[in-house]
Amino acid sequence: MSDESERLLYVLSAKGSLSWSASKRVFDQVDSAPVNIERGEMVSRFRRNRTMRILEALGHCDFRFSDTESRVFIAPPVCVRLPRAGLPTAVLAGARSPDTRRDIEGTCSSHRCHLIVAPQSGDVPFVPVRFLIEAETDDALKGLARALGVHFDSRPAAWLLACFAASLDDYLDGVLWRDDGELNWQRKEFSCDRIQFQSSRSGGDTAALIRYTNPKRGTVRHFFRRAGNYAQVECDLGRYAMLREAGLNIFAYDERKQFFAVASGAPLPRLFARSLALCSGFAPTFVSKEAAGWASPESTGFDVFRAVPPSIAHLIAEKLGQSLVPRPVNLALR
Repeated sequence: MSDESERLLYVLSAKGSLSWSASKRVFDQVDSAPVNIERGEMVSRFRRNRTMRILEALGHCDFRFSDTESRVFIAPPVCVRLPRAGLPTAVLAGARSPDTRRDIEGTCSSHRCHLIVAPQSGDVPFVPVRFLIEAETDDALKGLARALGVHFDSRPAAWLLACFAASLDDYLDGVLWRDDGELNWQRKEFSCDRIQFQSSRSGGDTAALIRYTNPKRGTVRHFFRRAGNYAQVECDLGRYAMLREAGLNIFAYDERKQFFAVASGAPLPRLFARSLALCSGFAPTFVSKEAAGWASPESTGFDVFRAVPPSIAHLIAEKLGQSLVPRPVNLALR
């Protein structure tokens, strides 16, 4: 019998691709939590958006957002090599069906590989379990992937993604800057004091990340203002542009345990999030600010990625204009 946590990915995999609005309906059908009161609807929306972000970070799907149409694309199944020493290991990312576990177990037995199934963190109930495959050699993993009909690269995807992702400077150099002022739409600004958007207005030419809401469609656009010029930016990268302007470092890293903590108010851009998630194949675990016990402007808590090697941790921090803050991260793992 399939695990309850698999249901969302099974349904999405069967669809192949679907509109963002349709994917939200799929999630609401799978999610049985009550949503008939205002607070319940807010909680459900947060849980849905967090789940979708994590599915993307783990390589199960990709999102494409635009003013005209936003869609979810389910990724093809792939064996992803993990960046760790010892026996070669890989996790399965991408589409999944109720037969996937049985197929892997049957194939492992004939390729001298071993499948280890582990549940995800309890705060992400609709993220599928991790399928970890251990082998004695890379050739064994290649043979297994070939038998399953999926792609395998002996180079760790986490490292390749971290190297491929554009730095903050490269990204800002490539956007279109203009000097014709602000939109006359409803606006909010990102506050580095709270790591969230607020109804405030900074003056003059000071740096600002502004969220505008289209009064007719309800869609949002984000503009980064610097020295009186404006550029439309991706929200996640815009946040890190602002954090760098403020000289605020929000990444905590426990090198001994290889835990990498990210303030939940500043989600990582997608390629960086996928790089960190594919260091282990586990979804990030949420730790509340109270449980973390750190002095931070973050008001809610932190997403903690595990098994992140120092080389990847430092590369991602450098590309996003951050310096790692060494902190002990107390995270109980199952």
